[in-house]
Amino acid sequence: MEMEESNRREITDFLIQAKVTGHHWVAFEWSPGKDIHTFHGFESAGEAEQFCNDTNATFNTQEQDWEYADYRYMPVQTVQSAFEGNTPWHILAISLTSIRSQMNGQAADLLPGQQLEEFFPFLQSEGVFPVQWTKQIDPSANIERFYVIGHHHPGHQVYEIGHSTKIYDSFTSINQADEFLQILTAQDPRNQAQQDYLLVGQYRDQQLRINLEGWPENYSGITLKTAFYQYDPVLKEKSWQVSEVNLLSDPINIKHFLYARYDMSEGKLKLYDDRLQETKPEDLTVSTYPAHFSYEELTIKKSIIMEINMQNYDYLKNQVKYTGFGEALDQELKDKLGQQQPAFQIRHQSKFGQDEVNSTLNFEKSKNSELYFFNSYELSVKQPQSGDILKQTYFIGKENNITLKERYNMLNSRAVFKAFNKLEKVGEGEEARFKPTDETYKSWATLNFKETDAQGNFLMRKLFWDHEKMLAKFPVKELTDSYEKDRLVASLEKGNVQKATVVQNGQEIKVSIAANPLNKTFDFYDADMQRISVKQMQAQKLEIGNDLKHSGAGAIKQPVQKDEKHGTAEDIKQGKAEKRRQRIKYSDKYN
Repeated sequence: MEMEESNRREITDFLIQAKVTGHHWVAFEWSPGKDIHTFHGFESAGEAEQFCNDTNATFNTQEQDWEYADYRYMPVQTVQSAFEGNTPWHILAISLTSIRSQMNGQAADLLPGQQLEEFFPFLQSEGVFPVQWTKQIDPSANIERFYVIGHHHPGHQVYEIGHSTKIYDSFTSINQADEFLQILTAQDPRNQAQQDYLLVGQYRDQQLRINLEGWPENYSGITLKTAFYQYDPVLKEKSWQVSEVNLLSDPINIKHFLYARYDMSEGKLKLYDDRLQETKPEDLTVSTYPAHFSYEELTIKKSIIMEINMQNYDYLKNQVKYTGFGEALDQELKDKLGQQQPAFQIRHQSKFGQDEVNSTLNFEKSKNSELYFFNSYELSVKQPQSGDILKQTYFIGKENNITLKERYNMLNSRAVFKAFNKLEKVGEGEEARFKPTDETYKSWATLNFKETDAQGNFLMRKLFWDHEKMLAKFPVKELTDSYEKDRLVASLEKGNVQKATVVQNGQEIKVSIAANPLNKTFDFYDADMQRISVKQMQAQKLEIGNDLKHSGAGAIKQPVQKDEKHGTAEDIKQGKAEKRRQRIKYSDKYN
């Protein structure tokens, strides 16, 4: 495929982000004549394949019709090579006979219908292409566990909707699993549960992966028996029909789909998993059929050279801006990049209320390219009332979605409500680490001032709490208006102490509110930032409605009773951090 040079900005931005996030694959639409392409990065080929499969056919609810696209995926390295115009060619050094011999020796073959000659461009450029691995095994010697799986489908007109699978139990012998299957069908002779059952064997050293129907993927296991509730022509009625699908004594071929690349320096064909890590087929636990893999060469018209400084500057400028530092540092950032130093720092100063907030932003040049990266920043908060200085270092990465103001709020013992990436374990033993995935969850985050890491940074604590449900229990006037409610909740989720109005006994009282997820409640303060007690409503809608109805302009406003006992207990619990928070004066603007 030939791409216009006008895409160079989009390609540059994508390649920078791919390096930071560890993406190995890229997917984009291959429509001819498209001026601007949107690039989507993925860590694994399986994720890229699923994205293409989901995106190439979507249903437009307004038009009530299907919309089709042509998304395909390729290794990020292919885009990098085409963009830099330095694809290597080694036509004379390739022996197809040697490559065929190496493939046979590794039990690898091309996908059905493909010829090795077709892959000359991939071999010449040391590019990646898909292959399949096949091995015949004896199921009786390779199955280590037997599962009984239930499959339910309610029978909707749209076949893909409503499927569910459930693993009922697992056993070390097929006889035990078979007896359990008979018990399940006997307990439900008329199939009131509307389920099918499968008896499945899991191969040794493989993770059992089942599809929509409950059948195992070929490489992970084998279906031995099924039990379907269907019409019996002999009995002339519906009953359980148990069928033997495969025998333990019959050999079976298992397949894995993986990727190959010819290493010209070693004269060797190497195999890779779907994260492009060199592997042995026997060690694979994931297999992805490459239905949307791109076999086309990617070329870029006019063979451009990367405009690194300008492209890198635009990316870093936006990264700094959306981390919460605004645009005031743009010119200094551009000047520092022009000096081409291995690393540099930029200082930023601001004030929140009476507190001085100083930040040092750290940038470093890559060892493998001309690109610079925004790695981290040190944040310090000086409070004039106490003279205390709190410091914390924040690293820029996949989970860096907390802004400068939110970080400041966390250093003031408050919490923020944010989306975080779920982690997956990579490696074992001393080399084990946890890597962020693209799957996210939301939680409150606060700092634990009693524990620090090796660098002296306070550790983050995650808290789960239905704050909107709790807030609805308090007689807050802004909750009766959807717009004001959304603004109030959004501000509280950022960790702000927010101005609001409480209605009690027919009177309106101006207060400040802060979220307290540690105690699963909200803290209320008067105009002097002294803690006050606000009672929860027993019947929210009736009470707040009556209170608002009787709170007129001429009403005498009674102060909300201060909760001295609760305040004292909280001071003891939170210590100095809580006292610091009570001394701060807050702006009544939403931040």
